[in-house]
Amino acid sequence: MQWLFIVLIASSFVFACINGRMDNLCNAALQSCSDGVTLCFTLLGSMGFWSGIMKIAEDSGLSQLLTKLLAKPVCLLFGKLKDREALKLICMNITANLLGLGNAATPLGIAAIKRLDTLNNYAATPSFSMVMLVAVNTASLQLIPTTVAFLRSQYESCSPFSILPASLLTSLCVLTIVVLTVWILVPRKKQLQ
Repeated sequence: MQWLFIVLIASSFVFACINGRMDNLCNAALQSCSDGVTLCFTLLGSMGFWSGIMKIAEDSGLSQLLTKLLAKPVCLLFGKLKDREALKLICMNITANLLGLGNAATPLGIAAIKRLDTLNNYAATPSFSMVMLVAVNTASLQLIPTTVAFLRSQYESCSPFSILPASLLTSLCVLTIVVLTVWILVPRKKQLQ
C-alpha cells in the first residue's frame, strides 16, 4: 500500500511540474491537510458517543445477551470455536460493525484476533477463525451506516439515511462473497477449540 501512495504522490508531483501547476499542487496539499483535520474533529464526537454506547452495553450485560443471540451463527461461521472470551469479542465486534461503528469495532477486532492467536499457540499460519474474522471485518456488514449518515448530515444532506438500502444490499453481497471465498480457499484442518 505504501508503494501505491508513493507512486501517486510522485506522479502528481511530476505532472504538476510538466504542466506548470506546482502552485495548484501546493494549494491542494495544504487544503487536504486542513480538510483531514476538520474531518477528524467532525467524527470525534460521533465516535466517542458510539464507543461509549458499546462500553455501556458491555458493562450492563447487554454484550452477554448479544453473545448468546449471535453465538450459534458465529459458531457456524467460524467453525468449531468454543472459547467463550473469543466468542464474546467476535460477537461484540460484529455488533459494532452491524451498527456501522467501524472505529468502535476495531479495538474489539484486535482483541479478538489476539485471543484467537493465543488459542492458535502463536503459530505462523493463522487459523481458519482468524482468517474468517479478518474477512468478515473487511466485508463490514452494516445495518445502520452511522458514520456515513453522520458525514452526510454534516454536509447538509436532506436525507442522510437514504443510502440505507444500497448500503445493506452491498454489504450483504460482499459478505456472502467473502464468506464463500474463505470457506472454499482456507483449509479447516486446524480448527480452534
